[in-house]
Amino acid sequence: MKRKAKTLADLVDGRGLHSVDPGENLRTACIKMTSHNIGALAVVQRGGKLVGILSERDIIKRSVIVYRPSESTTVREVMTSDPAWLPADAAPQEAYALMTAKGFRHVPVCRNGIAVGMVSIRDFQPARSSQLSKLRGGEPQVVAITI
Repeated sequence: MKRKAKTLADLVDGRGLHSVDPGENLRTACIKMTSHNIGALAVVQRGGKLVGILSERDIIKRSVIVYRPSESTTVREVMTSDPAWLPADAAPQEAYALMTAKGFRHVPVCRNGIAVGMVSIRDFQPARSSQLSKLRGGEPQVVAITI
């Protein structure tokens, strides 16, 4: 079982940050999201400075619905600029409270102004156990974070 995360750094360290440059085309960003099975990318400039976040919702609202072609649309045109973020030393409970209060699913984590990770609402929900595991008598696993 994982140890309880005391800070967001504990939660994101070792995961790596999935990010995209604001000048990349939307298709490239969608490929990254799909290949990593994630719902959002940090949008960072050279040096790692966070300038936005690109979520599935952003893509649907600002590209798909308005018929913007993904190959000629840049991430900058679709992303949410200047997103809410939290410092790496913040408590996981702060991230959960922010996401639930504001109604979003992802929060970038920054250290000294540089994006270092992303937390998701999924980090605070019990892991889904498979039906096959339940039939075999396996115990459902839960994340180590308690709110």
